[in-house]
Order: sequence, then C-alpha cells, then structure tokens
Amino acid sequence: DLTEYLEDAIKNTESNGNGVKVGYYRLSNGNFVNPFEYKEGTIIGVVAFFNKNGDPVSIGLNFKRLPWLKRPFINKISSDISNDDTVEDMDGMRHTKDILNSKDYDPDNFTAVEYCRNYYTEGTKPGDWYMPAIGECVKITQNMLIINMSLSKAGFDTFDLSYWLWSSSECGVSSGSYVWGCDMDDGFCCSCYGSWVRCVCPCLIYSEKS
Repeated sequence: DLTEYLEDAIKNTESNGNGVKVGYYRLSNGNFVNPFEYKEGTIIGVVAFFNKNGDPVSIGLNFKRLPWLKRPFINKISSDISNDDTVEDMDGMRHTKDILNSKDYDPDNFTAVEYCRNYYTEGTKPGDWYMPAIGECVKITQNMLIINMSLSKAGFDTFDLSYWLWSSSECGVSSGSYVWGCDMDDGFCCSCYGSWVRCVCPCLIYSEKS
C-alpha cells in the first residue's frame, strides 16, 4: 500500500532536528505540515532537502522545459564546478545571483535562469526562489521517491524519472559555457544535458502547523 509506505517513509526520513522532514508540505504562510496531517492551507512546495545551515529547502510545484542558453557562447560567467565537486556544490542561490548580476546576463538568452528569477507563489515573491546547484539536484534525486509520493498525494505533477534537471552550476568546456545537468533516474551528473527547470526555496520557519 503506497499510502502506508509513504507514511512510514516520512517517519524515518531525514529531519533537520526542528520537526520538519523531507516530504513535508510547505504552505503559503511559511508553515510546514506532514502530508498525513494536512487539512487546509495553500501548498506551495515539498521539502526536498536541507541546506548547509539545516534549513528546509522546498521544491516548487511547477516546472518548465527550457533551454539553459538559447545561444551558447565561450565565456564562463559564474561558477566553474569540476566533476569532483559536483556532489558537494550546494550553492545554487549564490550561483543564480551571480548569473543574474553578470554583465553578460541577457534574459532572452538565459531562459532557464530567467524563469527562476520570475518564479513566485502565494506567500512568496520573485527572487525568493532559485535554480538549485548540481549538488542540490543530487539531493533531490536521492529523496525523489518521497518527494513524488508527497506530490502525488496532494494531486500535483510528479517528477518523471526520464527528466534531466538543469542546475545553476556551470562547467567550462571547450565548445562553450555549459552547466551540469542531473539525471532524475539515478542522480548521474553530466555537462551539456538537461531540459527541465524546477525552482527551490529555503525557509527559516520550522512550525508544523497546518
């Protein structure tokens, strides 16, 4: 029974020590709630992982298929994450801001990053959400089963495991400036692949009230 499996999985999944766990719903009022205790309120995301500070980071309910760059070019504009550093790179917020503040930034070219800049929900505003770093994408993949079951329980679109998820972590290659993509099936990281954008948002509020 998937319902019993999800309930058991959430009980035993990662927690930040403040009562919030992976798979919990984030509500528009900033509170978090166990999917099995949810009664009312607007769900705006699902807790996907915890950042370096132990804050819960929620993944958005909406996603879009976009090119990272419409017109690739040689110059690297932000980070240059090596293969050895992919899993450890949890700086998506910084990467996203660096790209947006770059002198080379063009919203018509950087369509995926621009989508994240403009993304907002009830209770949040543009700029609260960002494109995850490649290490954060790996974290999402590791928690994919619980995330998908929580999304499904509330009737939202789940991750298709055939997706590649764009990150904000660039990797310099001879043919141009590209970023790391993450295979949602197994967490494999590869440059120059990807197509789907799903934003994430940290939160400092730890209440479980519904």
